[in-house]
Amino acid sequence: MRKLLLVTLLVGCCVFNSKANNYYFNAKTGNDTNNGRSVSSAFKSLKKITELDIKGGDSILLAGGITFYESMTLKGLKGTAQKPIVISSYFINQQKEQAKIDAKGFANGILILNCQYVEVNNLYITANGGKTEPINGKIPPMRC
Repeated sequence: MRKLLLVTLLVGCCVFNSKANNYYFNAKTGNDTNNGRSVSSAFKSLKKITELDIKGGDSILLAGGITFYESMTLKGLKGTAQKPIVISSYFINQQKEQAKIDAKGFANGILILNCQYVEVNNLYITANGGKTEPINGKIPPMRC
């Protein structure tokens, strides 16, 4: 009985300590040597996402009113229906403008590959179809 109680307590502690994380990005004031866990210690570049251990319930938050001149790649992220991974904007000082990803010259604005339960909202994304190379003499159709 004591062993069962001890195991139950240990499992309960592990489950309740698995807290979701917010990762902040700011292309203007961020720094990729920061930890990204607060607005004041935001990352700068979206490529930093590939180095993070993102789990269900975590959020990737881009500074509203700031333009990111790059693309975002999300590979193999696994959220759940109850704990999706959220990609969105955060707002500074009553400002309500969305974060912008300007992916002109890149193949994708946001590439989501082999992911589950990823929600993208409250972002402005613009691009021009990226650098496309002819295949058998023909330009391939635009990617979405």
